[in-house]
Amino acid sequence: MPSVLSAVTGQSGRHLKFVSWVADAWTRIQNLHDSWEWMRKEFSGDLTAGTPRYTAASWNITDWSRWVQQSDTLTMYLTATGVADEGPLSGPMTWHDYRRYYERGTQTNQRPVWWALSPQEEMCFGSRPDDDYTVRGEYWKLPQTLAANGDIPECPAQYHDIIVWRALQIMAEHDEAPSAIATANYNYKELLGDLERTQLLSHFTITAASIGSEPLA
Repeated sequence: MPSVLSAVTGQSGRHLKFVSWVADAWTRIQNLHDSWEWMRKEFSGDLTAGTPRYTAASWNITDWSRWVQQSDTLTMYLTATGVADEGPLSGPMTWHDYRRYYERGTQTNQRPVWWALSPQEEMCFGSRPDDDYTVRGEYWKLPQTLAANGDIPECPAQYHDIIVWRALQIMAEHDEAPSAIATANYNYKELLGDLERTQLLSHFTITAASIGSEPLA
C-alpha cells in the first residue's frame, strides 16, 4: 500500500501526482462559478484629493479578481471626520456616462457622489475628490492555490470532502478506472449540490424570486 502523505512539499512520483490532483481539484471547484459566497471579500481604500481613478493595487489588494458591482455596496466618508460621515455612493454608472459627465471639460473638485468602472477595471469617482476620503466596498477574490502544508481550503469546512472526490475523479480518469470514476462522480455531485445551495445565495435568491413572479397556470 502507498504510504500516507505527511507533507505536500518535496514529493515525487505517484505522491507528487496526488498532491497535484488535489490542488487542481480545488482550483476547478472554485472556477465552476464566479460568485461563490466565500470568495466575496470586503475592502477599505483611501481617495486622495484630485485623483479620481484607482486600481486594486492602489489599495494593496493582492487577491483581487473583479469588483462587486451591486448598487449600495460602495460607501464613502470624509477620512478626517470618520464613519459618522459614511454614506452610500450612487452607481455604478455606465462608463459612457461617467466620461460624459466627469471626464470632459473643466472639472471642479468636490465630494464624489457617483462611481463607475473603466474598461481597465479602474474604480473611478465623480466628481474628483476635493479632500481625502475613505471608501469601503466588496470584491471577488482570485482562486486560492493549495501549495503549502498549512494551507486550508477557504470554503466552509463541512464541504472540504468535495475536494477529495474531485481529486479522485481526476485520478480515476488518469488511471482509466471506470468503477472508481462512477463512485467519485456520485459523491462529488451530491456534495456539489449542497455547496451550490448554500454558497450561491445570490443565484438562488434570484431564482426563487423569478419563479415566484411567474403565473402557475
